[in-house]
Amino acid sequence: MRRVANAACIALLLAMPALAAAQPGPAAPSGESRAPVLSAEPHEQQLGNLTPLDFFTEGWSEPWAHRHRYTPDMALLRVTTNFLERELRFDYVYTNVAESKTLDNTQTASALMAYGLNRRLMVEVIANYQWNVAHNGGTTNGPGGALLARFQLVDTEGQSYSFRCA
Repeated sequence: MRRVANAACIALLLAMPALAAAQPGPAAPSGESRAPVLSAEPHEQQLGNLTPLDFFTEGWSEPWAHRHRYTPDMALLRVTTNFLERELRFDYVYTNVAESKTLDNTQTASALMAYGLNRRLMVEVIANYQWNVAHNGGTTNGPGGALLARFQLVDTEGQSYSFRCA
């Protein structure tokens, strides 16, 4: 079942740019421009709303932009955000396992790179490595990782929802 879900995510990821290019966007009313409107602040531009109804037509050709809301957008450790981001992060954790009869300590190193390609699509690479050191000096270690794609379903002034394929 997981292979079918992964294949569906890959197919969706590969088909999105072609589908977006093939479908024309809704026409702007006469005399109205579809270009972003600049706000009173010199370096901040108003972003148009992204909704599921215009999923195949809007946002694919727009450059990545982070919408600044009235509430803080904070990415907590190990919590997925609802908005697309550009992030590079390295983490290292050393844990002294005091009450274990077999382990002396555990060390984990992880790296995350998330890159928003446009307003609808973000790719993310996660890699980690863990070392378990026993009291007798032996170690057990191994790597792990993932490649993810995140699609922005909704991005408005008041809400943000995304869908992630792993």
